[in-house]
Amino acid sequence: MSYLFTQVNKRLYKKRYFAYLSSFSIRFALPFLLLLLLTGVTYSMEIDKLLNNLGRTEGDSQKIAAYKQVIKYYINKNDDSAIHYAENGLLYALNKNYPLGQADMVAALSIIDEQQGRQEIAKRRVAYAINIYREQNYLKGIAALYNCIGEVEVIKNDFPTAKIYFLNAYKLHDSITDKEGKMITCTNLGNVYLGIRDTLNASKYLSIADSISKGMAVNETIVRLNTSMGNLYFIKGDTARAFSYFQKSIEISEHLDFATAHAESLQRLGSFCYKNGKYTRALQYLENGLAIAKENNLLELQGYILLDLAAINSKTAPAKSVTYLRGVVGISRKTEPGVSALLLAKAAAMYDTLGLYKEALLTTRQQLSIVDNLAGINKEKEYASLGAVYELERSRTKVKSLELHIKKNTQMRAIIIGVSFVIIVTLIIVVIYYLKTKRLNKDLIAHETNLKELNSTKDKLFSIIGHDLRAPIARVPMILEMCEDEGVSTEEKKYLRENMKEHIFATIDTLDKLLFWGKLLMKGETITPEKIKPKPFIEGNIKLKKNAALDKKITVSDVTQDIEVYSDKGHFDFIIRNLFANAIKFTRAGGVIIIDAISDMMPGYIVFAVKDNGVGMDKEKLKHLFEPFHSMAGSAHEKGTGMGLMLCKEFAIKNGGDIWAESEPGKGAVFYYSVKKEN
Repeated sequence: MSYLFTQVNKRLYKKRYFAYLSSFSIRFALPFLLLLLLTGVTYSMEIDKLLNNLGRTEGDSQKIAAYKQVIKYYINKNDDSAIHYAENGLLYALNKNYPLGQADMVAALSIIDEQQGRQEIAKRRVAYAINIYREQNYLKGIAALYNCIGEVEVIKNDFPTAKIYFLNAYKLHDSITDKEGKMITCTNLGNVYLGIRDTLNASKYLSIADSISKGMAVNETIVRLNTSMGNLYFIKGDTARAFSYFQKSIEISEHLDFATAHAESLQRLGSFCYKNGKYTRALQYLENGLAIAKENNLLELQGYILLDLAAINSKTAPAKSVTYLRGVVGISRKTEPGVSALLLAKAAAMYDTLGLYKEALLTTRQQLSIVDNLAGINKEKEYASLGAVYELERSRTKVKSLELHIKKNTQMRAIIIGVSFVIIVTLIIVVIYYLKTKRLNKDLIAHETNLKELNSTKDKLFSIIGHDLRAPIARVPMILEMCEDEGVSTEEKKYLRENMKEHIFATIDTLDKLLFWGKLLMKGETITPEKIKPKPFIEGNIKLKKNAALDKKITVSDVTQDIEVYSDKGHFDFIIRNLFANAIKFTRAGGVIIIDAISDMMPGYIVFAVKDNGVGMDKEKLKHLFEPFHSMAGSAHEKGTGMGLMLCKEFAIKNGGDIWAESEPGKGAVFYYSVKKEN
């Protein structure tokens, strides 16, 4: 029965790990969830409910918390399923760039690796998780992980190493005034010192844990604390106080319906009674614990209680002892390989003690077969996991490098924005000075009128400068910087240069329109409407855009009459050119464009119609068509500045007419431009 202390700790460790880490890593979860995790309550929800909750949960911290619940459910039942959900949770945290979630899932995988004997990969995962916690300054997470690693070392009977981890956890919990974590750690330290029979230090830390527990609601940790206090007094030889604490752990776990803790307390008290020669009471407690373990399907606990019962009956009722040992062998087939191998080893030793050497040999063979298979599986998993950890570490290094690069780019953008701001301020000062000089030559009424118009012009001009000039120019330094990067391939550099050329051409096009806009408005040039013949202007623009039309194999039909209209000829030419250019831009290859003049559509006006059978547009796009900077990509992905139609609209209105459009998606568009027949 010397293995009892280690095995009970193992079961507690496997159950309580997620209560530890969850309570420390969910900073923003719902209060109820936080309380549930802090108290280490064993959930009674069925797995289908847990999985439904996992599917419905929103928010990063709540999603990771849901993954932990599912992992916790499977950790005592199916390690493969626990690993599956831990890996899925890790992928979710990586995709969401949620560092604490990544650390939690890696820590969970490390605990599974540790208990299955994959020590190297477990150490790598632990180091990775602790590094993330340190980066996030998350001391509770580090302390929780130290606690869990320490408990793993207890399972391996490496008490000196376990003590180091627990002491580190104790310091962290103490520095952040975390009572719950401190109580758990003190209980762990007390158990470690009990394992090496140092009752002085064990008493010290268990007393600290006991004093902290006085102001807390009862949970499984407090049940375990009472059991540890019982062990302390048992080792000291104070059997009365030991029995009192063992009895208390049974009473509080029974009333609070902690099924696992209650069954474990019964096992511990049964062991105590057996060592004190109270065989009848020992059997009673163990049988009660076995019944609870069976009722709650606690297979591993059933196996260890059956071993205890076999040990008690080995001298007085050997046949009954054999029956219990057969039960152990049967249960071992249903447990995870590591637990199964340990149960079979204990059963084989017991058979040998009873003189049943054949059964001992058969059981030992089963145990060795499981150990061999487990070693092979672990080796394969360790190779696969080491590769995964390497990729994870490399990805994290790359992310840090990218974050540094982004920081540099942000600084560069800030400099560019600052320079642009100075330029814009300078231009504003120049324009204001220009406006002030101009208005000195006007009387009061003209002065007020011109001031409003010039202010409006200024706003439009600098809005255009800020939007269409700054955007392409701002990208050029970024592209140049990327071209200087030695890691960029020749093909990528060629693409970047083409991209930069496109931005430069866009800037030149915008500057041309700005110059035209400034010439018409900033210099105060007046509109000079006159009688003109539209035909030459239309034919001239068709000839000007001939190559663009030929590139897309577009057929152009001019069906206008030899008529006269009253308009500024420069404005008329500008509007016709832009409407025709837009028609080419949005007409698919092999399409048709028709230019017509309608004399009876509006009294006193000739309405010019430019019709195409291109991509068309919906009502929402039509609604914003003539607004500043509204632009759409053409049928061949041609880009625009969003200024052309805005200027056309303004010029048409200044000449007493208007522009509007009709269109449906996929059915082309018709732009109408109304011009006065007479003055």
